[in-house]
Amino acid sequence: MPAIYCIGGVSGSGKTFLRQQNHALARLPHFDIANTYSQHGDIARDKATHIWLGEIESYLRSWPGQSIVCEAFFAPGKHQRRGIDGLARTYGYQVW
Repeated sequence: MPAIYCIGGVSGSGKTFLRQQNHALARLPHFDIANTYSQHGDIARDKATHIWLGEIESYLRSWPGQSIVCEAFFAPGKHQRRGIDGLARTYGYQVW
């Protein structure tokens, strides 16, 4: 089963460094919410999450079965994690 690997933590905590240092994760497509913020300027957190989840969903539809890495805060029960869990159910992914 394909996987969505979630690397969570606050800004500057080393999420990208961890992904880049892990050979298995480094070769996978990745989606970092920090990139969404930098591409869209000063936008609200909920709007950034909506855009980011849309980008992930578009990729999952275009490349079914391809595992990916997601970097975000991922507070338990919050919108980012609920969104990833929903996409995983819809497209048949495991979340790690």
